[in-house]
Amino acid sequence: GGNQAPAVGASLAEKYKKSGRVVLSFFGDGSTNCGSFHESMNLASVLKLPLVVIIENNLYGMSVPFSGSEVEGTVRASNIEDIAVRAAAYDVPGMIVDGQDVVAVFLAVRSAVERARKDYQMTIVEAKTYRWYGHSRSDPRAYRTKAEEKAWHDRDPIVVLSKKLLNEELSTQEQLDEIKDKAENTIEAATKFGLDSPWPNPADLTKDVYVEETYPAELVESEEAASKRVTEATDAFETALASSTAKTKKEATEKARAQIKSQFGMDVMTIGQAVATAQAEEMRRNENVIVMGEDVGLYGGAYQATRGLLTEFGTNRVIDTAISEAAIAGAAVGMALRGMRPIAEIMYVDFVTIAMDQLVHVGAYNRYMFGGKAKVPLVLRTEGGLGRCIAAHHSESLEAWLMHPPGLYVVMPSTPYDAKGLLKAAVRSDNPVVFIEHKATYGQLGAVPQGDYIIPLGVADIKRPGKDATIVSYSRMAMRSLEAAKVLA
Repeated sequence: GGNQAPAVGASLAEKYKKSGRVVLSFFGDGSTNCGSFHESMNLASVLKLPLVVIIENNLYGMSVPFSGSEVEGTVRASNIEDIAVRAAAYDVPGMIVDGQDVVAVFLAVRSAVERARKDYQMTIVEAKTYRWYGHSRSDPRAYRTKAEEKAWHDRDPIVVLSKKLLNEELSTQEQLDEIKDKAENTIEAATKFGLDSPWPNPADLTKDVYVEETYPAELVESEEAASKRVTEATDAFETALASSTAKTKKEATEKARAQIKSQFGMDVMTIGQAVATAQAEEMRRNENVIVMGEDVGLYGGAYQATRGLLTEFGTNRVIDTAISEAAIAGAAVGMALRGMRPIAEIMYVDFVTIAMDQLVHVGAYNRYMFGGKAKVPLVLRTEGGLGRCIAAHHSESLEAWLMHPPGLYVVMPSTPYDAKGLLKAAVRSDNPVVFIEHKATYGQLGAVPQGDYIIPLGVADIKRPGKDATIVSYSRMAMRSLEAAKVLA
């Protein structure tokens, strides 16, 4: 069932592009009892996507029968007989078809595809079929009877189709035998190729984990030149703010901002504003950049980091979703695989735990699993850290967890300048990037150059040169370290 949420994203991409394409997602009955199934089906129905879901109900999830077995001691995986009835919960059509009948499956799926293409409506097709062998080589199949296996074996799809072709005089037995021989020879050749092939070279273990990052020289050079000026401008802003004689903090801030803009040609903004600015600039630059997640639209994001995007770009590119972290992450993977560059927001990094299967197994590992043929250019934005008095499940720092899976980049900016430049680099990266903003830094002010610039991913930034001690840090603690350095200097 790992492909359910990516299929949602892929169909969302095709709808956005108006390509006329329909996405088909195949999976088994066992995964329909997973939470990601509900999240994905709900999201697809709400967004009215050109998606056809084909559930191969082979009656068993590993050893547990979906709706019961004659063997004593077995339990049911579900209290319903037909998975297709769940379509009613999403207000979409549900179809049940004999999965052993090739023609019946073809006709059912064809009608579902036509509906998806014409009406942008998902259909859930349940094909009743059977699994001849066990789930694995060690499976003794004690959960079903020999009589049951024989009854289904007599209705093998090849047997059913062959009889139909012969009865309708659409084929001869000789032609069918020729097709069978050709298929068996193909399988034998493929098996021999696999057995005769050398084992992979251990030196290639880390190959195709990441897409190599490349940056336009002019953008990197301008960033290096701007970095020192940003520090000077931020220091000047703080000095102007501290020495201001204005009656209110707001007035003092605005005067200091005007001074920095006049003197350095830079804006002074918060990290939250820098994040919103970066997203808006990248969306203007590339129409394939979209923003999706909980409260990203009218609400403007949990910390207002998507404020103004809905007004400028509309609901096709700023997509509010249900509270469905797995579906959000998986849909972002699917969109990325179809050429989009989604920025998916998970409201708090604590909730990324719900999306880990999609983010890691389906997203981060995708390129490696497909031999370097895939690119997954997505950004998963989220908020981490404590300091807001919002309890344990909204205050975790989980960036260390996210640094373990290969294939993922993890970014945590320290300043508004970093936030804008790093987020723009993340959006342009062909790798999946988790971009974590510390909640306690959203109001932090700093100078930010106007116009386009990027900060290369994976490159250290010397915030304060010296020769007495070296402190390596990131995000909020990088700034606390700078504060300590000023006191100790």
